[in-house]
Amino acid sequence: MAVNKIADVNVSENLKTLRLLHQIIMIVVAAILAFALRPDRSGEYKDALDELAALREVSFGGWGAFISERYKAEQDSNTKIVKSIIRLSGVPIGGNPRRIPSS
Repeated sequence: MAVNKIADVNVSENLKTLRLLHQIIMIVVAAILAFALRPDRSGEYKDALDELAALREVSFGGWGAFISERYKAEQDSNTKIVKSIIRLSGVPIGGNPRRIPSS
């Protein structure tokens, strides 16, 4: 009788250990599958690096002049609006409202 009790305890402990080992294996397999089934983005990364390499070769020396000319009409329109608001308020104006004097 005592031998049966000891054997039952051993079997019970072995089953608990086996269940824990099974759960750990299932978690490891799920993690491996999660990483294995994700999409491969190496092609997209290579394309992005190629774009950056092409962008590196572009000259930005005249970029300021290009932006100034590109948005000149909008800037002039905004300047007219600001000047008309200032005139309507009765405040005397001198200079260009787009230019902020440096200290």
